[in-house]
Amino acid sequence: MNNDDIIILNSYPDTVERITILKNSLLQFKKTNKEVLLATHHPVDIEIQQLADYFIYDKRNQMLDQSMLNWYKNGKFYFQSCSGDLGRASYAGLLSIQNAICFAKNLGKKLIYYFEYDCLISDYDLERIDLLKNEIYKKGKRGYVRLDTHGSDIINKGITTLFFIIEVDFFFENFNIMKSPSEYKNNVNHSIALEFYFYQGLSKNLSQLEVVESDYLKENFPNSEFNLSSFESSHFIDILPEKITRKLVLAITNPKDITKEYKILFLEDDENNISEDVVILTKEAYYYNILLEKVKRVKIFYKENGNWKLVYNKKPYTEIKNKNEVEYVRFDHE
Repeated sequence: MNNDDIIILNSYPDTVERITILKNSLLQFKKTNKEVLLATHHPVDIEIQQLADYFIYDKRNQMLDQSMLNWYKNGKFYFQSCSGDLGRASYAGLLSIQNAICFAKNLGKKLIYYFEYDCLISDYDLERIDLLKNEIYKKGKRGYVRLDTHGSDIINKGITTLFFIIEVDFFFENFNIMKSPSEYKNNVNHSIALEFYFYQGLSKNLSQLEVVESDYLKENFPNSEFNLSSFESSHFIDILPEKITRKLVLAITNPKDITKEYKILFLEDDENNISEDVVILTKEAYYYNILLEKVKRVKIFYKENGNWKLVYNKKPYTEIKNKNEVEYVRFDHE
């Protein structure tokens, strides 16, 4: 067993589905002959604990409040909002990462492979973990990350946190330990999302890392599966006013690497309603102008495993039109 590196899995196994995914993921990683550290904010049973070499449970699943901006940009379509859930779990996720890397350092580990738990690495792809390690060391690099970029400035860049490799010492050279949600909020710019926090911390030293912008999961693990957990954390849905006209717009994003199907109901009254089927491609956004005078409620269903699941059910209240000026949708012109 290699003693200077360790695999870290971050998980919140609060449903039967997620527990099953986590168990299967752990069973695969055990085949690497590497130690595995499981970090969670949710208790797990003894069977799951015994599948990992180390288990960290921190009950402080601290959510950020909704007073900070979330933003999304895709081509000419842009929105920013304080009201959505996107990014609220960023500090909780960071806390698990900090806990795990601190523990790895105390174990004397030099390098960590970080994975979100909802993946299933194929037997054919397991060797890629060591191959990546060898590749970055041959190049004199101290880690391997994917840069997600939609533009040239910092607000349009992030480090993908589904999977990355980083030297333990390099992590602590670039990040301070954030001890509370408020400290985290005071140390991030532009967005509370964890991806942007990581970019902000690593941006000055990216030259010391192997940085890719391609679809690195498919390239490195072509036979494996990722993002196997439920829909909840993989979308943004909100009704916002257009910046200039203040007309209401329904905005939905798809940041995942899969195409998503939605059924949207604009309910006017008991007899009249509009139904629209929407397919949102990978990394795309959807918007729909809402006539406030007619629509009384908006219901959105997401197709998951062949079944339609209700994920949004709200009234487009008049006061949405008068939201804080920082909450808006904007359509950029050519």
